[in-house]
Amino acid sequence: ISIDKGIAVFIDLVKECEKQKLNLDVKIAGPFEDSKIQDYCQKQFSELNSVEYVGEKYGSEKEAFFESIDVLVFPTLYVNEAEPLTIHEAMQHKVAVIAYGRGCIKEIVGDDSGLVIDPSNAFVPDAINKIKTWLDNLKEFELATHSANKQFNQLREKNINNWNKLLNEIVGNKSE
Repeated sequence: ISIDKGIAVFIDLVKECEKQKLNLDVKIAGPFEDSKIQDYCQKQFSELNSVEYVGEKYGSEKEAFFESIDVLVFPTLYVNEAEPLTIHEAMQHKVAVIAYGRGCIKEIVGDDSGLVIDPSNAFVPDAINKIKTWLDNLKEFELATHSANKQFNQLREKNINNWNKLLNEIVGNKSE
């Protein structure tokens, strides 16, 4: 959890959700970058009604965390963002994604799997609009969660095939 990975933007989103009286349960997991970020976050979390910091999660606890959430919000500000593993993990668990479109996030999160916001746009207004849309139309939200999982499985299969092809090129096909 760091400023670069978007925690301050995320907190602004939660504040706006509470201001607009959107009934959400917000869970935050992961290690803090350092004690300064931890102190900042704990102060912010204490001022919010809907936030629960659940700590660092690994193994089966991490799996259970992803099973317990509906949407992953990832407003990364990290300029060199590449391919965040957490987005793949979320989509594997039928979790829709709202994220800034840095690195290859746009290629991971399909248009039907969530919302990818152009980094030149303000995150909070676009994210709030998507959250409201999903709250008002649960069928659309359900389609997004299924699409997220389908997108994950398609990307996984494609990457496995690419890996096997590369491995074959490097090692050669021993069965010939």
